[in-house]
Amino acid sequence: RTAVLVDPLDPGSGAAPYPPALAQAGLDLARLVVLRPRPDDLLACLDEVLRSSAVSVAVARLPALASSSSHRLRHAAMQGGGVGVL
Repeated sequence: RTAVLVDPLDPGSGAAPYPPALAQAGLDLARLVVLRPRPDDLLACLDEVLRSSAVSVAVARLPALASSSSHRLRHAAMQGGGVGVL
């Protein structure tokens, strides 16, 4: 299955995934999808990713997470069968 890195567009952060380092850490880049949603679309994007049975793990940096959003994402992960690392 696929690993998904949800990395919101944040032009001021200067931080971005570095594929050579990910490969050196043992990640199969052929099975990695990097999504760059707008910050306003981050939770909706993560919800869709977690609901997919094609995704084994979704990793995302979140500035904060309301309990209602946490509940929604937990149910999405249960439906898709993958793991969310937030």
